[in-house]
Amino acid sequence: MSFKEGIKTIITSKSKRFLIYCFGFLFGVAVMSVFDIQIDFLYVYSTLFAAIFFLIIFWKQNTLRFLSFFFLACIFGILRYQIAFPLSSHDVSRYNGREMELVGYVSAEPDVRMDGVRYIVAVNKQVTISNTQNLSGRVYVKSGLYPRYSYGDKLQLVCQLEAPEPVEDFAYDKYLARYGVFSICSGAKIDKIGTGGGNALFRGILGLKEVVAERINTLWHEP
Repeated sequence: MSFKEGIKTIITSKSKRFLIYCFGFLFGVAVMSVFDIQIDFLYVYSTLFAAIFFLIIFWKQNTLRFLSFFFLACIFGILRYQIAFPLSSHDVSRYNGREMELVGYVSAEPDVRMDGVRYIVAVNKQVTISNTQNLSGRVYVKSGLYPRYSYGDKLQLVCQLEAPEPVEDFAYDKYLARYGVFSICSGAKIDKIGTGGGNALFRGILGLKEVVAERINTLWHEP
C-alpha cells in the first residue's frame, strides 16, 4: 500500500481519523512536557485561529481538511498543557521562595508513610500582621505521624514555600503538577483551626474508609 493510499484509508475511516486526532492531542502535550517549554498564549491562540482559517478554506479538500484537524488537535494538546499551570496572580506558587502564613484545608486523602504523612492543602488565604489576602492553589506539606489530620481539616500553616524540583532522574515537579501542586511547604508549623472543608460526600467516604480499615486492623492485625 502506497503512502497516498494509506492516507485515503485513514481519511475515509471515522474511527481511524479519531485515533489520529487523539494522537495529535497527545503529541502536543508530550512535546511540551518533554522539552519543558512555555509558549506565550498570544502565539498559541494566533496559531489556533490560523488553523481554523485554513480548515475553512480547505474544507472541501479531504486531505487538507484532515491535516488541518490534526494540526488543531496538536494545538489543543499544547493549550491543555499550558492551562495546567497556574495563571492567576493570586496563586500561592507566585510566592515561592518566601516564608508565608497560610490558611487552607486538607484537600486530598493523606498519604501515610513509615516516616510521616504527606498532605495536599488547598490554600484559601494568606495571613499577615495587618490583614488577610485571598489566595488559591495547593501546597504539599510533609508532617510527622502525629498529630494526624484528615481530609477537610482546616489548617493554619507557617512555612517556607519552595518550588518543586526534579530529584535525580525522577521528575518530582511534574509528579506534583499532576495534582495541581506547584509549591512545597517546607518546615511547616501546623495548627488545626477547624473541620468541614472540602466536599462533604468525599469526606464521608474517607471517614467510612478509615472506620473499616480500623476494624480490619483490629480483627486481623499483623503477626
